[in-house]
Amino acid sequence: MFHHTPIPQIQTMTPTPTLHHINQQQITNPIPPSGELHVIVGPMFAGKTTALLRRIKSECINGRNIAMIKSNKDTRYTIDSVVTHDGSKYPCWALPDLLSFKQKLGEEEYRKLDVIGIDEAQFFDDLYDFCCKAADHDGKTVIVAEGTLVQCLI
Repeated sequence: MFHHTPIPQIQTMTPTPTLHHINQQQITNPIPPSGELHVIVGPMFAGKTTALLRRIKSECINGRNIAMIKSNKDTRYTIDSVVTHDGSKYPCWALPDLLSFKQKLGEEEYRKLDVIGIDEAQFFDDLYDFCCKAADHDGKTVIVAEGTLVQCLI
């Protein structure tokens, strides 16, 4: 006896456009941008500020918006610039604390920033909070030069 087995039919489906539904929580709480934190450490006279300025200038050449910050306690050369031991300079904000930076710069200008450089970061008590907010919440690249970590390890 011969059984006839039906041949399976291949169905072709035309993709239909679908709408992605966004719930209200995604609108009110969007995924925060992802930033970066880079730390340059070393003992005194190791070239931390030189390395920081090299990175900042490179970011600037690549078209990124930059702000440089240093503590207002650092008065070795000039208050309005970060200066290396060999005399290279970059204009900066000299501040008593980091959390006031956004307020002093202004919300609109802060939003335009891509990269924030911080020299002599060990002078800022609010360094951790500022870096977390700037990188994790605001999506900034933060480049920090400081010597405390190395001193703690020695």
